[in-house]
Amino acid sequence: METPDLLMEGPTRRQSSSSGSSGGASHLPLELFGRIASFLPPNEVPGLRTLCKAAQAHFNRPLFRRFRLSQPCPHWAFTARWAGPGACRSLTLRQRRHLVSLTAASGDVANLALATASAGCVLTAEALQAAAAADHVGACAWLLAAGCPTDGALAAAARAGAARACAWLLSPPDPPPCAPPPHQHHPASVPGFPPTPAAAPAPIRIPNAAPASAHAPGSLARAQCAGAGAGRVGWEWEAVYAAARGGHVPGLLAELLARRPPDHRRALDPGELVPAAAEGCGLECLQRLLRGGEGAAAVGGVGRAAMGAEAGAGMEAALETRAQAGPGMGVEGQVGAAASEQQGAPEALRQAGREREWERERSWAALLAALPPLQPAALSEWEKGCVLAAAAGSCTPDYRSKLTWLTDTYGGPDWGLCEAAAARPDAAERLGWLEAGGHRPGPGALAAAAAAGNLAAVEVLLYGTVGGGGGGEGGGGGGEGPRRPEWGARTVEAAARRAAEGGHVGVLAALHRAAPGGVVPAAALPAAAAAGQAAALAWAAEASGLGPAVFDAAVLRAVAREASVGFLSWVAAAVAAGGGGGEAGAPARGPPWDGRVFAAAAAGGCEESLAWLVERGCPVTPDAYVAAGRNGDLATMRCLRRLGVPYDASGTTFVRCVLSDGEACPLPALAWLLEAGCPVDWDAALAAARRRRRDGQETLAWAARERWRRGMAEQAAQRRGWEGRRWEG
Repeated sequence: METPDLLMEGPTRRQSSSSGSSGGASHLPLELFGRIASFLPPNEVPGLRTLCKAAQAHFNRPLFRRFRLSQPCPHWAFTARWAGPGACRSLTLRQRRHLVSLTAASGDVANLALATASAGCVLTAEALQAAAAADHVGACAWLLAAGCPTDGALAAAARAGAARACAWLLSPPDPPPCAPPPHQHHPASVPGFPPTPAAAPAPIRIPNAAPASAHAPGSLARAQCAGAGAGRVGWEWEAVYAAARGGHVPGLLAELLARRPPDHRRALDPGELVPAAAEGCGLECLQRLLRGGEGAAAVGGVGRAAMGAEAGAGMEAALETRAQAGPGMGVEGQVGAAASEQQGAPEALRQAGREREWERERSWAALLAALPPLQPAALSEWEKGCVLAAAAGSCTPDYRSKLTWLTDTYGGPDWGLCEAAAARPDAAERLGWLEAGGHRPGPGALAAAAAAGNLAAVEVLLYGTVGGGGGGEGGGGGGEGPRRPEWGARTVEAAARRAAEGGHVGVLAALHRAAPGGVVPAAALPAAAAAGQAAALAWAAEASGLGPAVFDAAVLRAVAREASVGFLSWVAAAVAAGGGGGEAGAPARGPPWDGRVFAAAAAGGCEESLAWLVERGCPVTPDAYVAAGRNGDLATMRCLRRLGVPYDASGTTFVRCVLSDGEACPLPALAWLLEAGCPVDWDAALAAARRRRRDGQETLAWAARERWRRGMAEQAAQRRGWEGRRWEG
């Protein structure tokens, strides 16, 4: 299903403007509008369309009419689209979560708070990962204060090279404000200051800008020296591997290794680090990293040679100047300020370059000293194969020379080379080069190319050349070209499922032309339905030739989970068109909607779809609360209540939300159920809370408090009623 990558269509005119002009803006020449737009961020340009009719007509291309969620957006435009009631009714839960993640990546904290409130679901780790990868510390701070899970945040920041976010995540949380000493007066006691409640929460400190030194080599380690204790997130090897996979060697990789806690028990796994480096690093960097001992022994000499004897004194002076200048100046600014008076600007720039080279050599020395030997003997044959596959799928332009060098140095099986290469945008070229070198593609290569939607690569794998299968988009089964004999029915089925999940209709058609019978449509139908890919599902239904029979109960549940109202309407119309009665004028039979379909729609989280199903007589069950609650989808739970979906009178609904089938609802969902009047079997609920794995003790304590509190409230109500009756008597 398409995700809301675009925020909204830009407004044509401001609501407050009723005339054809806005002040003097209408008198500006159009060329000036274009020049003004060239200096604005992309998401500010659509706002120019609100100034006057001439600007609206001038900025009429789609690029100028849309706001992008992943970039900072004017708050007035964001509010106009997402602050109103029902702004997210047409979005599924997956899309609403994606809305929050994209807004977090923009770094706008005000918009992030609004998006979170409008989405109406519990925060997930993807939001913090997006903010950390974009290096927005302010958004990270807001998300942590809102209770967002931290899983994978450090690795996401390391993969993206976000050194500032890594430093902030690994630094200890800000200490709470200390009480003033007894001999000092609190500002609240000084005349002129308003009194401050004793229980007022401390404001959240959200950093808006990083010091210039935060991006310099060694900044991550230096940032940690300011405080001791555990960081906001735990240190993990996965972040080290992610930094290598992102190609951030030696800088960020060395700094992360320097921050390894002394009591961290796990050791570095060469079978993880070497493939990650092979994927993200260029050949020269990879050779220096893997040769280890040679680089460690030579790094001091290399650094001194790079500086030169006459540069040594200048470097010391530059470092001393930087120390005196403090963290407010960058490397170039500090060195330039120190040298411009005596040596002039060109010499200052050369000195800054020498300092950067010196810092890089120092990072290499620290990195190679911290790493164990990464020689071929340290890897198993399986791990060597992973190294070669990572190089074959690398995003660096020198992947050919890198793969050749690794093959000569490490060796290993070549089973994963074509599969890794097939997922790249230039897969057809890579596959041709690999096959020319004697590497035959395996079954996984076809599935990888299909998942990426790379039609050219799929045709190369099927026929040996681009366009070898002939035919059009629809295509018939049976293969119209010289198909390779190695692809069996199971291989094609797996590729069809991957293509259907991504909605790649052209790839499905190519597979259908090469496969016998209806293998591809049968595999694509459930996969497209589960992924909410309307175009792929429509193609599979037509290509199968089975009519409405393809929409069985399993497919309908999958459609309801991920589909919008338009998709559900299309399915209902398709089923009704082929399911009418035998007599003329007999009413058409619609899809067999049932309670399980409604529960699946509740798990999908589209409020419009739920209302559409209820309007068409779909049975409703209390299972819908369980399905929505497990996702922490409070907006859908409120929608179910508005639609009149009942609870189980015996209290089973709440107990199943606490724990059932190994799945549990988060505490905010349980709290909402209590406030909404859901009946509770407290004994069964407490027993279920004891079996919760992740937060069992917290849930058990919360449930016990709620049981006591509500019991006391009932006793007080009974006492008030008894006293009232006594006075009446």
